[in-house]
Amino acid sequence: MKFAPFNAKLNFENYEYNDNRYVIICKLISIKDTLVYPIQDISSEDLQQLVISFNKLKCAEKYNLDFKIYHNTKLMLFINKHNIDINFKNASNLEEQKLCDLIPNGKDKEILIDTYRELYNMLINHPINKKRIQENKLPINLLVFSEGGYGQDFKSFKEWCGIDGTLIAGSKFLRTLGNLISMKVSCPKGATGRVDTDLKEKVKATIEEIKHGNDIVFLHINLTDEVSHNGDLEGKIKAIEKIDKEVIGTIIRELLNSIDNFKLMIVTDHNTYCSTKSYERGEVPFLIWDGMHHQNKKIDIRIIRT
Repeated sequence: MKFAPFNAKLNFENYEYNDNRYVIICKLISIKDTLVYPIQDISSEDLQQLVISFNKLKCAEKYNLDFKIYHNTKLMLFINKHNIDINFKNASNLEEQKLCDLIPNGKDKEILIDTYRELYNMLINHPINKKRIQENKLPINLLVFSEGGYGQDFKSFKEWCGIDGTLIAGSKFLRTLGNLISMKVSCPKGATGRVDTDLKEKVKATIEEIKHGNDIVFLHINLTDEVSHNGDLEGKIKAIEKIDKEVIGTIIRELLNSIDNFKLMIVTDHNTYCSTKSYERGEVPFLIWDGMHHQNKKIDIRIIRT
């Protein structure tokens, strides 16, 4: 899945996944002594003014470009053209990288290189940069084009797996993904995808979906991830205990009293450590519990690598 078009779908209601616009994620940068420094201290008003200026560039008209704000200091560039071929460099970490190492290539790279040239010349004397220099802030010199692509059509969840599935989540990201693969998507009252999410309502919705005969029900809880990003170890322990008691325990009790045959899987999609406050690659635990054999306490715990 291409990250840029998916985020366009997530953030812009008028963007359709198959509308043939090429989407690129752009990051504001400052260049000093050939090194790149990401810009993170720009107001929404100044960012809006920059986007207006970007969309007035000659290359915007020449190549049918459309810049939009999509997240804090990030922009999206939409190119209304078929069969674009651009290969992007790794721009996940911009700190003190060289600009020459971030310039994309591919047969249509000239679209972005022409945009680089005109952007740089326009930004030198831009009023926002004059103000930033007076405030002892780094001037905004350019954009880094970090990732792009066309939206792709997805097979439905049933085509992939041969069964129907329901997704219960507060996260807009996951609900958008669920809709793209034609799952039944439920966002119970109070489900926010954050630490204040209403676990009781999510559990209630999960049990109802299972009792209605759905083949598989996915319940997503982001609580432990949120507290981990905050570096809150004590909060993470409490969150795990809360999920164990209010979510897993409640679901098992309800299903044992009403369904003869079910399996429960508990899994995380990645590690998030309180010590680093960030995602980490590596092995993650998952647990599979067979409701048919609960009297024998049959539990299968394994490790999978992400």
